[in-house]
Amino acid sequence: MNIYRNSINSSTAMDKMIMACLRNAADCGQAIDNMNLPRFNWHVFLKKIFTEGVDGILFDNLSKWNLGKKLPAWVLDEIKQNYMRNLGRNLLITNHLEKVLQAFEDNKINVLLLRGADFLSRLYPKLGSRTMSDVDLVMHKEDLEKVNSLLESLEYRHPQGYMYLFSNNVLFIDLHIDYIGSYKLARNSRSPNIKDKDIWLEAMPFKSTSVRVKVLSVYDSVINCCAHLQEHSFSKLIWFYDIRNMIAGLKIKFDWEKLIYKTRQYDLEKPVFYVLSYLDVNQILMFPPEVRTEFSLIALNGFEKKSLSMLLKNRRRDVSGELLYLFSKKGFILKVKCLWQSIFIDKASFHLAVEKITVWHYLQRLLSISLYGIKNLFKLIMI
Repeated sequence: MNIYRNSINSSTAMDKMIMACLRNAADCGQAIDNMNLPRFNWHVFLKKIFTEGVDGILFDNLSKWNLGKKLPAWVLDEIKQNYMRNLGRNLLITNHLEKVLQAFEDNKINVLLLRGADFLSRLYPKLGSRTMSDVDLVMHKEDLEKVNSLLESLEYRHPQGYMYLFSNNVLFIDLHIDYIGSYKLARNSRSPNIKDKDIWLEAMPFKSTSVRVKVLSVYDSVINCCAHLQEHSFSKLIWFYDIRNMIAGLKIKFDWEKLIYKTRQYDLEKPVFYVLSYLDVNQILMFPPEVRTEFSLIALNGFEKKSLSMLLKNRRRDVSGELLYLFSKKGFILKVKCLWQSIFIDKASFHLAVEKITVWHYLQRLLSISLYGIKNLFKLIMI
């Protein structure tokens, strides 16, 4: 019986099919059999796996499990072509990244490499397995002027007109200042910060280059990825698989108690709880019952419970990470403070073409943030 017969092309059903294809050979084979029906829209499927960034993992699995022949030939060819394009792009990116990291080392600039570039070689079997749009680097604020001059000397420019974004049309670099995460995390005094000696003591060497640069420890990286997923409203499936591969691929037993301790230390329990719950419910990664019990004790308000419910029902597009961050603040005063900081950002966060910040710029931000909040609150209430 086809379990997707009533909504075979719905976004939720498509998510489940894709995750089945990434789970194991038996589930992958069954999912493809369910797809091979007259009503199935292969064009939507292809768009979905490319948007979610999991086409590379799917191609690896189809090759490993000898299941590619079950797909229509033109579909498999599209996936393979994108895989080869991604391989070529990643080769170029890693080559340019090594030159940048070497320049940093030569000029005694300490940086930490985050997520994508680290995961590409550490978590996936081949260079074409994972897409990578940019490279995230964490640096000390006092090095910003030196980094800016150095990157400009290497012919990097600000492609979108923002101070912390650089590109040479091949490699895009996103700089994070002091705090390991988004600018929102910088508002939390307990958030991971590269001025913390423990971060550096636990950091690991980046092994895919001869340059001496470090990446976050597995535990700090898992927490950072969970916070990053919430910040981007849980939008990409590949980011969930990064976390799954970090935990499942560890050669030694994963220390769940250490992870829980660190989430409390950084005040980031909730993003980790949301992501691990999604992994567990969708059978991407099962975690021990005692860990499930520990996280279930986290107190959630009504908005957070509804958002988590939508997330676990695979309705990720109906969840707003921005509003989750706002509603995670305890009390009216902290929520107002959070909104105030979102509206009145510093000059470095504005477009470089803006020479003088006026009241009008802040009014525009207020209007934009208000419309975003109203739209997403209405959407969640109406579901």
